Amino acid sequence: SISMYLALEHSSQDAYNRICRATTRNFESAEGIDEMLSFYAIEKFIAKYTGVESVEHDMSLQSCLAFISPYSNDSTCSLC
Repeated sequence: SISMYLALEHSSQDAYNRICRATTRNFESAEGIDEMLSFYAIEKFIAKYTGVESVEHDMSLQSCLAFISPYSNDSTCSLC
């Protein structure tokens, strides 16, 4: 799980989860396949041992506006 998570560093959570499902389906009798961690579980595992946790910000696609304080109820960016 760790090596797959690191290999997919710039990919989406959906990509990670799809690869987990495909791997489990295609290699169901492989040793350790039942121990494959979900995206959430692998992030928590890595955070526990490294002290590094992911930080998420609710931002516009261009990162020009954070949806906080007066913009917290917005769903689109008023700048771009």
